[in-house]
Amino acid sequence: MLNADTSKFQLWNWIKDLKRYGQVESLVLFCLGFSAGLPYLLVSATLSAWLKEAGLEYSAIGFFAWISLTFSIKFFWAPIIDSVRFPFICKLLGHRRGWLIVAQLGIALGLGAMSVLSPINDIMLLTFAAIFVAFCSATQDISVDAYRIQAVKPEMQGIVTTSYIAGYRVALLAAGAGALLLADSYDWSMSYQAMAGLMLVGIGTVLFMKEPEVQYDIEHENKKAEIWCDKHWPKMPNKLRKVVAWAWSHIIEPFANMLFRYGKFIFLLLAVVLFYRVSDIAMGNMANPFYLALGYSKEEIAWVTKIFGFAMVLVGSAIGGLFIARLSLFKSMLVCLFSVIVTNLLFAGLASYGQDCIDVVENCAPPHLFWLGVVISADNLAAGASNVVFIAFLSSQVSLAYSATQYALLSSIMTLLGKFVSGYSGVVVESVGFTAFFVYVSAWGLPAILLLCALRYWCPFSFHEVAQETEDDTKSDKSLRPQES
Repeated sequence: MLNADTSKFQLWNWIKDLKRYGQVESLVLFCLGFSAGLPYLLVSATLSAWLKEAGLEYSAIGFFAWISLTFSIKFFWAPIIDSVRFPFICKLLGHRRGWLIVAQLGIALGLGAMSVLSPINDIMLLTFAAIFVAFCSATQDISVDAYRIQAVKPEMQGIVTTSYIAGYRVALLAAGAGALLLADSYDWSMSYQAMAGLMLVGIGTVLFMKEPEVQYDIEHENKKAEIWCDKHWPKMPNKLRKVVAWAWSHIIEPFANMLFRYGKFIFLLLAVVLFYRVSDIAMGNMANPFYLALGYSKEEIAWVTKIFGFAMVLVGSAIGGLFIARLSLFKSMLVCLFSVIVTNLLFAGLASYGQDCIDVVENCAPPHLFWLGVVISADNLAAGASNVVFIAFLSSQVSLAYSATQYALLSSIMTLLGKFVSGYSGVVVESVGFTAFFVYVSAWGLPAILLLCALRYWCPFSFHEVAQETEDDTKSDKSLRPQES
């Protein structure tokens, strides 16, 4: 009887937890996730399909991948977004809502500008418009993360994060499959104008939601840093002291804390973060041009790679969660890394099978959609699992005292090398062809495996399942933090 009552109680708790997804905070983060995910493909994979159809060379398309590097360097201006109020708008709407509106309006205007430009006649203007969209999108990411941390209670963080990721994935579906289908039915101009209109989802959400009640006391932290500067450098000019204090509080201290905790092995940790996802990211900018080169229509690409692939990514994410629950973090990362390498080799096999179509041989039929579906399934399952496992690894590396800043740094480094390598993807394709390109991309996973094993050997504490602050961590925190006199 006791077991039956316990089971009913647990079932009721599950039902209550599910009801949390319908709460206002969860719905707000779902919409903000949609707004955050929408611009990403429009300046990367979807844009590359537009450029390929316009007749640009693969080398030129590949260089457009560097636009996405903006997302990898956002930690440079994150302290400004966190501590400076945008004139007038932040006074009217509040600090977080003000920056969100500015970023979202910038994205909408940038997408609108892209829609009226031609990849052939206005290539430089189109490039600058895409960079502007990427910058505004990265700024929006910074603001959304800050809002989530300040506005949502700790017990709801897991729920709203899940809602945010779900909204982000839906936006990727809209900006991927939706944009391709609109371009196939109408044209690219109409497609990008529709995407600009979808930014109203985020704008409306920001106008509806409330500014966080609990604000980070920036002036108090800066004052503590100024007192610390006065104690150590009493002759420093007043203006310079304020600049140094601000930089210490918002930039130096969080990064110095990580260096104190990891010592000389910090470079090994950063190398793992830098290399782990290169094999997965580097091929992204050539994916749509590859499908088009095989002879598939935009509609077929949308249905198989975007809609069906979207479902496979969700399944892969669930598998990644099971890996973390059933395997150690190190084993999970190793299995996912091997999976990504193997699935890239499957793309090489598909390229070899459809080589006649790539070479534009007459009367060539593209490989059956079944084979494209098989390769996409394997690739998205591996990518989804790898992403979840690696995020768990990154989350375990940060100190609880500086989780936001340190995570922003690690997540930015995570994509930096992959995006840089992806910029040369078109050059590699033109030089050696798609088959050798996918083998080359897979090879980037080999140094990642070696670095991961080295980190496991030299820093086994890096694979603890939950980030913990040891006594030494606390001491290093206190030694770095400016104290009030």
